[in-house]
Amino acid sequence: MSYGATLLKIQDDFHKAHISLGYMQIDSWFYPKGRDGKWRTTEQLGGGTYLYEAAPEIFPEGLRALQQKLRLPLITHNRWIDPNSPYRGKYAISGNVSIDPTLWTIWMRYLSQSGVRTYEQDWLSGPAQPERTLDAGERFMDLMAHTAETEGMTLQYCMPLPRHFLQGTKYANLTTIRTSGDRLTERTWKSFLFNGRLATALGEWPWADVCMSSETTNLLLATLSGGMVGVGDAVGQLDPATLLHAVRPDGVIVKPDDALTPLDASYIAQAKDRSAPVIAVARTNHHGWITSYVLGFRASGGGKECLSPAELGYVGPVYAYNYFENSGAYLDLETLFSISIADLPAYWIVVPVAASGIGFLGDQDKFVSNGKQRVADISDDGVLSARIILAENEERVHLHGFAFTRPELRARQGKIENMTYDSRRRLFQFDLVAQAGGSPEFEALCPRAPAL
Repeated sequence: MSYGATLLKIQDDFHKAHISLGYMQIDSWFYPKGRDGKWRTTEQLGGGTYLYEAAPEIFPEGLRALQQKLRLPLITHNRWIDPNSPYRGKYAISGNVSIDPTLWTIWMRYLSQSGVRTYEQDWLSGPAQPERTLDAGERFMDLMAHTAETEGMTLQYCMPLPRHFLQGTKYANLTTIRTSGDRLTERTWKSFLFNGRLATALGEWPWADVCMSSETTNLLLATLSGGMVGVGDAVGQLDPATLLHAVRPDGVIVKPDDALTPLDASYIAQAKDRSAPVIAVARTNHHGWITSYVLGFRASGGGKECLSPAELGYVGPVYAYNYFENSGAYLDLETLFSISIADLPAYWIVVPVAASGIGFLGDQDKFVSNGKQRVADISDDGVLSARIILAENEERVHLHGFAFTRPELRARQGKIENMTYDSRRRLFQFDLVAQAGGSPEFEALCPRAPAL
């Protein structure tokens, strides 16, 4: 198939799986590069940008025609300006980047008119660099941001240096920034998390690059980042069941409020031993009712790490749930729970057990089970109550939690079905079925809950 037909076929895979896409991101293959202005080149690093427009060999009808067939906003990539590019004789160029407002306006207007929503500037650590003068770097970055903003577009930085993280604080339309190398794999996990801390401190969402929808742990890490989740499956290879742990059917990512970040103890441990385990946490905060998502992994070998609820900021008892083993434990404030790290990362969801005697774990089918894109509100004043968000075509959601005794449930704008309670493990689960046009709510209480 042609490139355009391949992208349309990929979209068909999502349609068949009843999962909506948010964007289609196309990389550097789509425009002419190198000395000969070809979209495919054998030059070192693949050559720089010759012309920043869709190569007619690939898109004979232009980029806009493809976007109209996809009916999706696009994210498009750019490199540095090639030494043989005709741009160099016509516009102001510093080093390998443009500092000419006219050229930036031409690029951003072309993208906007082609249905592009986000511009990705790659190779910022080199060769996409200006000359080392007092003003060229700032002019390059300012023009990129301001012309994109004028055309209603956001920015994504790739291969940034610390200066680009810092410079990005000037631009409200810089939303995502790559914090690790190409292709999300176990090799990039540590750099993604530790570099991501700089991004989140500056108000930028970390972007982990592409993974495949069947790669559970990579998909989990991308979801916990709070940023974009991008999958790059070949035609016919989409894994809808795994992908739906990260997103609702309408494509909305069910994510934490903040990005997954290593604990202070992991910074100290890594300084002493690079093979030490990394324990990182993301959170959802429902007006002080906090769910913690705890991921643990190490560079080599296995082992155990112990963590207390107090280290996660809790001031009362919690229920710690092992996501992959479907088991857990009720813990008081100082009781440690053991995170066993083997070949695969360990993943725990920790929730408070408040006055009702219930620890609500949220959507059993989602990595970020209490993410606000699924659970809009949670409160507990002796009766636990929660409001649930469903996608347009969703009819039910499978919820679960911990309770000292079999809880009594009551639904509003919905109904409770398939309620079960395991008295040995003290875990309950049920389906909340929505009425047409409503966001269902439920209340739960333990009739014989002990005083906490």
